[in-house]
Parts: sequence; structure tokens; C-alpha cells
Amino acid sequence: MCSWPAGLCLLGSMAALLIGRVDGGHGASQGVWWGVPAVGLCGCVDPQSGKALGAWCPKLGTGGRHGNWYIRLELPVGSDGRRRRIRRGGFATRKAAEEALAQFGSPRGAGGGGLLTVGEWLTQWLATRARAASTINHYACHVRRHLAPYLGRIVLAELSVAHVQAMFAAISRQHDARGAPLSAATLNRIRATLRTALDAAVRHGLIGDNPASRVELPVARCPRAVVWTAARVEHWRRTGERPPVAVWTAAQTAAFLHALREHRLYAAFHLIALRGLRRGCGVWAGQGRRARQDSNPRPSD
Repeated sequence: MCSWPAGLCLLGSMAALLIGRVDGGHGASQGVWWGVPAVGLCGCVDPQSGKALGAWCPKLGTGGRHGNWYIRLELPVGSDGRRRRIRRGGFATRKAAEEALAQFGSPRGAGGGGLLTVGEWLTQWLATRARAASTINHYACHVRRHLAPYLGRIVLAELSVAHVQAMFAAISRQHDARGAPLSAATLNRIRATLRTALDAAVRHGLIGDNPASRVELPVARCPRAVVWTAARVEHWRRTGERPPVAVWTAAQTAAFLHALREHRLYAAFHLIALRGLRRGCGVWAGQGRRARQDSNPRPSD
């Protein structure tokens, strides 16, 4: 007859049920156990001290369904030399705990995300994109500046809405090259990149759903364009204030071109004004990338 408290007897008898193998393919140890005193086996507390009973709870080991199953996964040591662990609890049965453990410990080549991190998946995803170079650069910029630093070390199968929401809360406090806070439009473009990458992970069977699709972000509203009427021109000359987006009338455009008809760039002005080029287009070949960026003040990220 065991002379230890019921909970400790249970821990001793359950030692054989501890799944503690070392997976040579991943360098990670995994386990399922019926709680540990550090986190408690149940929610019972001592009525006198108010402290959690943990392994000392007398209801444990009585044959009932008291307490919960827990899982533990030791991940490979990160690039910084620090150990990484996943711990989850609250499973009613051992089977449920083992199924949750299998979600994290499945081999990468067996149709599951396994120990693949978000950063590793983003790298693979970028390498397989068959898109225009400008689009790939756009994706890579978001991955390098925002997604990898905040989410890169998280196991892909473990990524949650809370992780993604916390990332956006952090980067919303950052500023762009001009010192201005990142706009709602920029945040939504970053989310679009992450959502596209995670949609691909869902299609590959690496994760069950896409947490980026459920993140709440401020709505990016485009400013309404207005025409430079005589009243708006007068207000601008008097106060220096101008609308976010305003366009010239045909008469104003003609007056501009007429005033610059002797300018060496008249042909470029004429082309831009009458052919509807987008911002950043029409820059001559010798100007280089820096000038193209300066002509388009929208942040690259």
C-alpha cells in the first residue's frame, strides 16, 4: 500500500504512461502526463490556506474523472540557443491529449505542420511564388520587416489569432521613414500578405484554418478626391490648407502646360497630364530607384 498522498501515488503509477521519446528527426522530446505539482492536477484548493492542492488533492486516484490531462513538447533549440517548450492542459482524456500532441509532433513530410515554424513556412512560401517580381518584393518586405520578427519563431500549428493581433498592436505603434505612424492601409496590406501565406498553408494541410482572417484592424478608407474649384483655390492661398486629394480642372491643366511649354521636361509633363499615368511612372532611365521612390510618397511597406 502506498504511503504517499493519493496524488503523488498517482504520479508514481502514471510514470509508465509518460510518453517521453526523443524524435531524432526533429530534435524534440514529447510527453503526455497527468499534470505536475507545479501547475496542479485540478482546481481544488486547501480550505484553510486557500492554496492549490495540486498533487496532494485527496480526490485524485479515486477512480473518478477528477483532474485533467496535460501535454508537453520540447522544441528544438532556437538560433539564439534558448530552449522552447509547448505546454497545454485541460484535456479530459488521455486520447484527447495524445491527439493534440500529434498535431505538433507529426513529421513535416506526413501532411502536417509538425514543428515547422511560421518563419520557415514564410521562407518556403516566398520561394514558390510564381508572381511578378514587384509583387514578390512587396511580400518579402512585409515578411522581413514585420512578419518574421514577430511571428517567425512560433510553431505554425500553434499560431493563433491572439499572436497575430498582438503583432499588429505592436507594429501599429511603429513609424515609417517619414516619422508618421503606419496607416490603416499599410496594416491591411501586411495582413493581406500574411493571409495569403496562411491560406497556402491551409491548402497544404499544415494548419486547419487561417488566424489572420479573423484579426480585427482599422478600416482603410481612401480619401475622396475633389476638384480644385475657385473657392478651394482661394482657401488654399489664404490658409495653406488643402484637401488630401484634389485634381485640376481641364483649364488649370492647360494653364500649367502652357506656362511650362519651354521647360526641358515639357514632353514628360504633357504625357503625364494627358495619358493618365500612375504615380511613379514616367521617370527617365537614368534617375534610379531612389528617384522613383521619391516620386511616389506611398510607403513601400
